Amino acid sequence: MRYLFLLYITALCACGDEPVPTSVVTRIARVVAIKIDVLASLPVTVNAIAKGELPDGCTQLNEVEQKRKGNVFEIRITTKRLAAVSCTQALVPFEKVVPLDLQGLPSGDYTVDINGVLASFTLQQDK
Repeated sequence: MRYLFLLYITALCACGDEPVPTSVVTRIARVVAIKIDVLASLPVTVNAIAKGELPDGCTQLNEVEQKRKGNVFEIRITTKRLAAVSCTQALVPFEKVVPLDLQGLPSGDYTVDINGVLASFTLQQDK
């Protein structure tokens, strides 16, 4: 009987050497404010600066996707986190600078939408 118990314990310990599969959870980042920074450079450069909060100490910024529909820049920032990891449950502030793609744009008023938070700026000259 003792032999079977040792065999059982050995089998359990051997399983611990195998990597534990972990899945990655991606979500939309929580953006609380946007600042538009029009740089006095030639050519003109415009940055959208997103300020937000990550939900815990394990969540990281993941991807930034940018597309434009008419006069609206649609920017989506996502986060990633390992699903099976315990973390500190404190909000972590972040700031992400996103250079806007102004190539070929005419002068005019533009809106930036980052995860549902809006800001606007005026492009003074054609790009």
